[in-house]
Amino acid sequence: MPYYAHSGRLAWEGRPAVSPQPYADHVAGVAQAALRHVRDMAGFLADVAQREALIASVLRAAQAHDIGKLLPENAPTLSQTYGKERPPRLAANHVDAGVACLLEQGDLVAAFLAWAHHVGLDDQSAIGKVKPFLRDPKIWEQVDQALPLCKQIHARELAEIDLDGELRNNSGARLATPLDYRLALSCLVDADHGDTARHYGQHDLPEEWPLLRAEERLAALDAYVERLGEKAEAHDQRNAIRAAVYRSARTASPELGVRSCDSPVGTGKTTSVMAHLLRVAAANKLRRVFVVLPFTNIIDQAVDVYRQALVLEGEDPERVVAAHHHRAEYDSPESRALTYLWRAPIIVVTAVQFFETLAASSTAALRKLHCLPGSAVFVDEAHAAMPADLWLPAWVWLRVASQRWSCHWVLASGSLTRFWELEHFRKAESAHGLSALEVPALVPEEVRRRATGAENQRLRYVTIPEALSLDALVGHVLAAPGPRIVVMNTVRGAALLAQRLAARLGRRHVEHLSTALCPRDRARTLQRVKRRLRDVADAQWILVATSCVEAGVDFSFRTGFRERFGLCNLLQLGGRVCREAEAEGVVYDFVLLADEVHPHPGARFPARALASLFQDGLIGPDHCREALRRELNLGAHHGGTGLGLSISENDAAYEFRYVQHRFRLIASDTVTVVVDATTLERLQAGYLVPQRLLQDTSVQIWSSRLEREPIKPVEGWPQLYAWQGCYDEFLGYLAEPRANLKSPIKSGEVRAGPITL
Repeated sequence: MPYYAHSGRLAWEGRPAVSPQPYADHVAGVAQAALRHVRDMAGFLADVAQREALIASVLRAAQAHDIGKLLPENAPTLSQTYGKERPPRLAANHVDAGVACLLEQGDLVAAFLAWAHHVGLDDQSAIGKVKPFLRDPKIWEQVDQALPLCKQIHARELAEIDLDGELRNNSGARLATPLDYRLALSCLVDADHGDTARHYGQHDLPEEWPLLRAEERLAALDAYVERLGEKAEAHDQRNAIRAAVYRSARTASPELGVRSCDSPVGTGKTTSVMAHLLRVAAANKLRRVFVVLPFTNIIDQAVDVYRQALVLEGEDPERVVAAHHHRAEYDSPESRALTYLWRAPIIVVTAVQFFETLAASSTAALRKLHCLPGSAVFVDEAHAAMPADLWLPAWVWLRVASQRWSCHWVLASGSLTRFWELEHFRKAESAHGLSALEVPALVPEEVRRRATGAENQRLRYVTIPEALSLDALVGHVLAAPGPRIVVMNTVRGAALLAQRLAARLGRRHVEHLSTALCPRDRARTLQRVKRRLRDVADAQWILVATSCVEAGVDFSFRTGFRERFGLCNLLQLGGRVCREAEAEGVVYDFVLLADEVHPHPGARFPARALASLFQDGLIGPDHCREALRRELNLGAHHGGTGLGLSISENDAAYEFRYVQHRFRLIASDTVTVVVDATTLERLQAGYLVPQRLLQDTSVQIWSSRLEREPIKPVEGWPQLYAWQGCYDEFLGYLAEPRANLKSPIKSGEVRAGPITL
């Protein structure tokens, strides 16, 4: 009798018919892929004695993970073919038999991985109560009776596939940190999900990706930077500073560890830090470089630079430098092929995606994590990567990845807080058995001070003392020299202000940039903004945006306005004002009346800290650590939850699900919502769309708003949604009037310009 791992599927619309997948094909495919993943990863494990044991545990879990599908009561479902409807649940929990088999072999880690391969990681401290925790009490007696027969069938089905050599003389791994468990499960899950997607004809990822080739790419980067220098004016002070920063980073020690770079905005950190990372990668035979950015809209700009500078002759730029804009993680079999993975040698990714993957317990989120060991990581604009409190657990993960998994880190920002020097972080390190770490600077102090001196000569920071109505803010903005940039704390606040300004001035005088726009339309807006900034005659216009533009974007406005948040946010906007020192620029700090625009919940303590810093005259890059200290103390004094410390403590106790639930850089879960009609039509017809196209034509909307927004599921693609409301290239999915985004135009006013609201 034949045995199957997955049921078949009838043809419908764009999807071909698929026969049930033979059990042996799936288990062999998963075992081979898991072995490949864990071998590649284990080579970077600092504990050399544990490398083979880790490989053995992951391989055992891969071989046994689906033994329960051989239970007689599961055969009828797995041997059938289904149409659009999802197959029914299996009659018996198929995971339990594999767990029982691995417990018999004495490999507790493998048993834990097999148990978690669908449900994800749970509280590992409960493993002491092995049977009630890892076994299903409803069926374990039934499984124990059937297990000998299942093992016989399994051995017979896989008789011609010999992977047992990897298991000899290995009793299994002893994983030492929570990150170890996440990485081990990642190897198994990626293999399982990938083989399932391949069977259903949805696996479009090439198996072979370009290698990092760090020395060659470093030479290409040197040539690129030299060409840029030739285009600059010979006596340009800022170009001389950029050259000094590049030389310092390029020649810094390649020893693995953690480094800081607080060179100011406009000094070439994008290329300088990359030069350092490539040198480190070449010296230590690392396999990837990650560039972690705080905002989705600056990814494309960085990707463009790196593709111009680092792609070698004959290579496909999209496979060398990959962009990961927002969450694309799916655990349903139908949608797994849409999951974004970290396969390319150079990956540019948002801080949300990167750090929430480090915190993950769910299988869909963990799937790509095994690609991290043996990487050099550039966390750019580190001050904006996450709320300050969340850096406590993130710092521990960073340290563990460095010491245990051969990762190298550079934390960079023109307003770097040096948070790791604060007492809160020393305590978190100690709780995880880590000693205090000195973080050397990538750029010498003399070069940094030259750069900072040039920065201070071009900007003034001014606070507007009274809270403003939206109309009063409009008055201040229009009175300032243009072009002007206004950064709001919320997406809806930015849309309200852009709507009001467009009604007052006409659409052509206002640009809007926020995550209400999909990446494709954000990129178009960015290009239009850059063109307008190059036109010196085009000065009377305004960009209204969220914080997505205050870091890493090559803008230079005449005047800036920033809704009050933290000191680092204010300073970062300063990097978008009079960037080339063409005149003295001014950045205004302002507060809005609460009944005009709903305040950002995360602004409470950073904004109060900034207000006190203005009172004390402490506005500048040298005061960023003091700003963070005041912010953390305000949180503690006013009954703050100590969330970061709580997460760090629970992570040390292997409370995986708690950590994933609480470690949220964005305070609410989001879902992917497609806003482009053509992409949606292809999905509804059953066709697999490229992952990049899906990212470019969708937005992220809080799952809590699903019932209140015009959104519906995309048929045939679980966890994917379609936008049914109005969408345009100006305000994105906030384009139409609604109860929670009322038109601010007063009675009798006339709309100017071609704007649709």
